[in-house]
Amino acid sequence: MDVEILARVQFAFTIGFHYIYPPLSIGLGLMLVILEGLYLRTGNRIYEMAVRFWIRIFALIFGIGVATGIIMEFEFGTNWATYSKYVGDIFGSALAAEGIFAFALESGFLGILIFGWNRVGPRVHFFSTIMVFFGSLFFRGMDRSCQLLATDAGGFSYRRRRPQRPGRDNRFLGNGL
Repeated sequence: MDVEILARVQFAFTIGFHYIYPPLSIGLGLMLVILEGLYLRTGNRIYEMAVRFWIRIFALIFGIGVATGIIMEFEFGTNWATYSKYVGDIFGSALAAEGIFAFALESGFLGILIFGWNRVGPRVHFFSTIMVFFGSLFFRGMDRSCQLLATDAGGFSYRRRRPQRPGRDNRFLGNGL
């Protein structure tokens, strides 16, 4: 097989798995918020048992999504180096913001969600459930912006055969133009 075909197959496999898990985490995060809210409102232990079960599933989905996302980012550089060089000034900043802000928000509160049942109060735990849900929404929003910037970097001009941020001298990107 040709190297390009192998790279495409590898990327298709990675992206196929990666695109399954973020939407699942959004839906499951909303379900966790609803179930924990019902548990706090009614005190029914069935809701608590359901939340505790689905938190484990959520953690597994989150872990697989993070693992495939990290692999996908490395594949951009190794398999598609020319593409990364071409759109790196625009696409790279959105990809970095996704990793820094959304991942930090979701993973930080996920730690409280998983390990905080007997360590924090019920309101703090519910707040962490809400923040995990919002973190998954923010993660998906950043992921979608990365997709849009990768396919059509609207609002950017093309100079020297590369997309450039509009401005007087592009100091924002630090590319010295």
